[in-house]
Amino acid sequence: NFELILVDDGSPDRCPQIADDYAAKYPEIISVIHKKNGGVGEARNFGIESAKGKYILIIDSDDYIEPDMVEAMYENIVKYNSDIAICGFKSVSESGNVISVTKENLQTGKSLDLKDNKEILLTNPAPWNKMYKRSLFEENKEIRYPSGIWYEDIRVTLKLLTQAKKITYVDKALLNYLWREGSQTNNKNCNRNVEIIAAFEDIISYYKEKDIFNEYKEELEFLTIFHVYITASVRVLMIDTKHNLLKEFREYLYNNFSEWKNNKYINELDKNKRLILKLLNKKQYFFIKAIFTVKNKLKK
Repeated sequence: NFELILVDDGSPDRCPQIADDYAAKYPEIISVIHKKNGGVGEARNFGIESAKGKYILIIDSDDYIEPDMVEAMYENIVKYNSDIAICGFKSVSESGNVISVTKENLQTGKSLDLKDNKEILLTNPAPWNKMYKRSLFEENKEIRYPSGIWYEDIRVTLKLLTQAKKITYVDKALLNYLWREGSQTNNKNCNRNVEIIAAFEDIISYYKEKDIFNEYKEELEFLTIFHVYITASVRVLMIDTKHNLLKEFREYLYNNFSEWKNNKYINELDKNKRLILKLLNKKQYFFIKAIFTVKNKLKK
């Protein structure tokens, strides 16, 4: 009672043939889309447009799910008639070791409304730990994953959440996110991190266009602190502690949210992230790099 759509995004190896072999073996369940390489965003859009089911799960090619993920997410989203169901996830190394388990600080056993639960915007913006009503995409055709750019997840998730009438949470780690060298998260291309600014420009413009910017200003401010100032800065300084993007990220935060240091969510950061934030404010980039160098070695 489900369909599995495999999107071959111009793969140069044996993946297309492997996908076709599975589709031939299970034609009632599996279908394959072959397309020229266009990036993960475009591949997701092809899958969304081809889907026929009432609900959609989006799983990236290098991640894997727990055997009961579809069942648990489906039962939750149907029980509460929600538009989006969110679950926890595990980060795993290439050797299969569990690096960390991420659970969101959301209530279970009830439907959540974004207006009364604004902290939902602060959850992980990935698409792969969520089940969506397909109608959410059909009714918001302007919300699609952009092609060929970084940070496409956050652009879409932060828009979809505002359009969902009901959101629910499954307090289980049902997806395994593969932490690997060479992924976008760990990519050594310093300059592409500037695309986080374009992503936030897009998000802020959307919230202003929908006249909800002021309603969620503090959440957007914290997201800018977390994703632009902290996360993107760390990615850059791990490659080059003198890169001009470090200044650009800092200026972007101050120019858009001059009172950001008063944001109430800063106190909810764990002690490690609060330490990184203090070091960023003091421009102690070498010490931050040393901390993450040790941390990354422990992950392997």
